[in-house]
Amino acid sequence: YTFEPHSSPLESNPWLKWAAIIGVWAFIGVVYTAPIYIEVRSEGMVHSAVRVFTWGILSWVAWAPFEPAIVWFARHFSLVGGAWKRSLPVHIPAFLISSALHSAAAVAIVLTVKPWDNMGPTTFWPRFLSRMQSSFAGDLLVYGGIVGVCYAIDYYRKFQEREYVATQLEAQLAQAQLDSLRMQLHPHFLF
Repeated sequence: YTFEPHSSPLESNPWLKWAAIIGVWAFIGVVYTAPIYIEVRSEGMVHSAVRVFTWGILSWVAWAPFEPAIVWFARHFSLVGGAWKRSLPVHIPAFLISSALHSAAAVAIVLTVKPWDNMGPTTFWPRFLSRMQSSFAGDLLVYGGIVGVCYAIDYYRKFQEREYVATQLEAQLAQAQLDSLRMQLHPHFLF
């Protein structure tokens, strides 16, 4: 049996797929940034909402280019079952590289957008090293979240495939039963 997937617009149109990916990351950026902005406003600090939200959204959207690579690693080096022991040594450097690259992008974004009026060091390396240390756990959660969502989507697709095969088998069984009844109603004898 071959599974005949119902091609979604996201799967058939790469531009729409990337727009959806960026849209999801931008949404996460808004959800992340809104409480931060509300808190600093409630403390009497007046920062530009445009700059703060631009920083927050772009910092999260910066994960979008890494998502395909993380998904590729997740699918080719499974962390499910006993395979995780062989795959973990591949995922650790992949995580460290993606975290370092994302930190570099995030520092470039904060230095360009300048969301806070008094930001502290405005040179790249001190901010980059500081961010690498402070964002390690959060970046690990993001990496794990991407891998988890990837596995959830893959398992859902496998579930759909099994449902499709089961439906096809039921249809074939019903057809065979119908053919058997026809044979019983119209027997052919050789004399």
